[in-house]
Amino acid sequence: MGAKRESFSLHVPEADIADLRDRLARTRFPDQGPGERWAYGTDLTWMKGLVEYWRDAFDWRAQEARLNAFPQYKVGLHGIDLHFLHVPGKGPNPFPLLLSHGWPGSVFEFLDLIPQLTDPGRFGADPADAFTIVEQEHVPGGGSIASRRREATTSIDGAASNTMKAAGSDHTLSVGSDKTAWGTGRYRWQGSTTLHRRHPRRQSFCRRAAERLGEFA
Repeated sequence: MGAKRESFSLHVPEADIADLRDRLARTRFPDQGPGERWAYGTDLTWMKGLVEYWRDAFDWRAQEARLNAFPQYKVGLHGIDLHFLHVPGKGPNPFPLLLSHGWPGSVFEFLDLIPQLTDPGRFGADPADAFTIVEQEHVPGGGSIASRRREATTSIDGAASNTMKAAGSDHTLSVGSDKTAWGTGRYRWQGSTTLHRRHPRRQSFCRRAAERLGEFA
């Protein structure tokens, strides 16, 4: 029996956003370094623009709504709350696919790709190629939407196992990058080779969907 999952949605307290904006407004910048810009680190003008964007222009509520449009859950793992998306596929027999983003990164990396994988018919492809997507947060070595505690890299495979059990699946294909590719590989599924061997059509569609993702950049 896997760990029990709980429904989750992201709601950053307004006080936390106000505190961040206040701290950004009080940033003390150094002078621009000598010589060519970027020669000794980040260009000062560029950095000031970035800080200004996060202070005044970034729309927190719009990004919350974008994420909360997908079904989300959290499940206990080694004393932390592991955050993941579980999006059912729309097809005759959707196959479970575990997506794991790299570091640094977040679950937002796949949000434009998920609809193409879960509902290929809406994009002119064969509904038989549909996946049910589980995208877990890359907890080891980085921050978490649902928890502040960090875990060791060696726990990635355990996170993958617990996430899939919480999603109600005991088998899956996996796609990851850098540390998550290694960790989910320890979970006994090497994404590209396994997908090619067992489901070549789905691998082809997955690749085409990833290529189309460039259109959103």
